[in-house]
Order: sequence, then C-alpha cells, then structure tokens
Amino acid sequence: AAEARASELATTDPLTGLLNRRALSESGARLIETALKRGRAVAMLMIDLDHFKSVNDLHGHIAGDQLLRAAAHAITTPLPEHAIVARLGGDEFACAFAFDAETPGAVDQVADAIVVRMAQPFRVGGVEAHIGASLGIAQTEPGCRTIDTLMRRSDIALYAAKRAGRNQRAWFDASMERELELRNEVELGLRAGIPSGQIVPWFE
Repeated sequence: AAEARASELATTDPLTGLLNRRALSESGARLIETALKRGRAVAMLMIDLDHFKSVNDLHGHIAGDQLLRAAAHAITTPLPEHAIVARLGGDEFACAFAFDAETPGAVDQVADAIVVRMAQPFRVGGVEAHIGASLGIAQTEPGCRTIDTLMRRSDIALYAAKRAGRNQRAWFDASMERELELRNEVELGLRAGIPSGQIVPWFE
C-alpha cells in the first residue's frame, strides 16, 4: 500500500488528481507508440487558463484551488476514451488522445468544447468566476513523432492563440516556429548589442 501511494504521489497532481508533467511524458510516449502501430495520429492540446490570476488574487487561494479542480473536470469531460490529461503546474493543462488523421475535425470538436465551457462562468467559493482558455494543438506527423516535440509544438501554438487574443484555439503551423525563432534571435541580439555598444538606446 505504501509503494502504491508513493507511486501515486510521484505521478499525479495532488490538487486535481490528474497526471503531472513527468507522468504525461511517460504516458504520452506510450500513447504515441501504440497509435503509430495502429496507423493513427495523436493530438496534443496545451491549455492555459486566461485571467486565472485575477480570480486567485481577488477571491483567494482556496477559491483558486476550487477553480482549478472545476477546470480540470471541464477539460476532462469532452475527451474521448483512453485520453490522457495532466496539470503541468499553475493554471496550465495538457491532454492527448489518438484519432484518425483523416478526420482532424474530431480534434476541433474536443478543443471547441473546452474553449466554450471555459468561457462560461464557474461557481467557486460562493462567487461567480469568469475566466477563459487559450488552447494550442499539435499532432504527430513526419518530424514530430516524440512526446517532447509534440509538447513543444502545442506550446508554440498556445503562444500563438494567446497573441491572437486569447479564449481561442490554434493549430501548430511551421511558420509559428520560424516566427518564434526570429523573435528569440532579435531578443538575443538586443541583449548582447546594447551592453557592447552596438546599439545605443535613446529615450524621449
């Protein structure tokens, strides 16, 4: 019993009962391996709650914890059977499931159901909390057959969804990755260029 409890603590998020990041990586790798053998694809949905910090700050951590548990339930409800879902930390969640690559609309339906539910108010701690969710989606394909690559791409798509205005979903596109790389190059150049005198900032 002690070993079972220790294993549970090592693989689950104590607040929501979902998998943690480590368990997601292990379970996700097995999910991808099984899906590829069966000629199916795997979709990864990276989800970040919008305006959660405002609720936490306004109503306290107890209400915040209740909201996270309610959000976990809302995310899990529309998922297909055998999907895996995890809380990565803070107000960020991820889920993955196998699907027929020729019918990506099935993934859109799940993602839309999550976004629509998150836009509706939650009753927590005797108050009505209004949040939302930004969601990034990626799928296995040539060049993306590992859980790490899938998580990175869905995270890039999540960033794009947030930049586009939040409370929406976005599929990963290669142009998103190039844009992010360019942004990082510019940022690194600025960080190095200003101290070395290559760039002289002027303030008005």
